[in-house]
Amino acid sequence: MMNRTGSFRSLLLLLCMVGIVLLAGIPGCSKTQKDSSKKQSDRKEKSQNQLESKKAENYRKSAENGDVNAMYNLGVFYYTGQGVPKNYREAMTWYHKAADSGNVQAMVMLSQMYYKGQGVQMDYQKAVSWCRKAAENGASEATYNLGVMYDKGQGVPKDYHQAARWYRKATQLGHAKAIFNLGLMYAQGQGVPQDYTEAYVLLSVAAIFGYEDADKARDWAASKLTPSAKLAAQSRANKLFKQIQAGMAKQ
Repeated sequence: MMNRTGSFRSLLLLLCMVGIVLLAGIPGCSKTQKDSSKKQSDRKEKSQNQLESKKAENYRKSAENGDVNAMYNLGVFYYTGQGVPKNYREAMTWYHKAADSGNVQAMVMLSQMYYKGQGVQMDYQKAVSWCRKAAENGASEATYNLGVMYDKGQGVPKDYHQAARWYRKATQLGHAKAIFNLGLMYAQGQGVPQDYTEAYVLLSVAAIFGYEDADKARDWAASKLTPSAKLAAQSRANKLFKQIQAGMAKQ
């Protein structure tokens, strides 16, 4: 009796497996599953688009009633094409409204759009103007970008002293690339006295923040130091990193 039951169960299992294999081989079966998945994906995308369109309409109503954050968010939607067709000119319009009302991130975006010529003719001087306003309001990316503009002479006369000044400000705000650039300026003596110890300290901090090119530059600066000077510089780098982290936590 036990043997017959076991054989019967084995037969059932075998038939089920054969059935699964046969179904998988039916030409229309796989296609039906794909069609079903595509329909589900399309429905999800449509639902998401409707949600974003609703958000855009709500932002518009709030923006027209003077909500500064809504002005900025509507600019973002036009810039990225969320909920509305992508339109740099419209994005620029709403960023201007938000920036004129004190929204710092809108100032950053205006600076980038003038710099890249998005929705307007490329204009480095206007890019610098908005970048400076944002930097003076503590925006780390704008502070770094202003350093770059002085470094390259874009919209302002090339001035390594000013570049180093703005890189230093961005360093205190935890901007890894600004820390790296300032370290290179100390290594090369551009805008600041050449100082391999200071270069090592800054490049070490940039490496701790994860800036990918900092390791090699730091090791090069280390080759210019005595073992005792390197040890002292490592201690300074750790202190500076903690200082920057503490400052970022207060922002």
